[in-house]
Amino acid sequence: DSDGDSIPDEIEGTDDPDGDGKKNYVDADSDGDTISDYIEAIGGDPNNSDLIDSDGFVYDPVNSDAEDDITINDDDIPDYLDTNSDGDGLPDSKEVGNDPNNPVDSDNDTYYDYQDYTFAD
Repeated sequence: DSDGDSIPDEIEGTDDPDGDGKKNYVDADSDGDTISDYIEAIGGDPNNSDLIDSDGFVYDPVNSDAEDDITINDDDIPDYLDTNSDGDGLPDSKEVGNDPNNPVDSDNDTYYDYQDYTFAD
């Protein structure tokens, strides 16, 4: 894990989707949405125990009843590469708030806004 984001280098690969000249495995923000890959991959983990295994899946050794891939909206794009992680049409860079290291959770439901798609009534 060359960039320290908890995602194995072989999972991140050598692409550069944000065009910043850094290959994903050494880029702390692979999709360029201002949210670090670490935060997008496991930063929403309330007990800080989630890990990413060699096939790109998040698992929690403390609460291991489920293994989930690292995408919120099931679009098969890992959130660290998805500029709209929750698929609500709003870019993550807007929903994260002013401090990407402390993302906004405006409704206090334990899901950061960039991960939280809310259907309108």
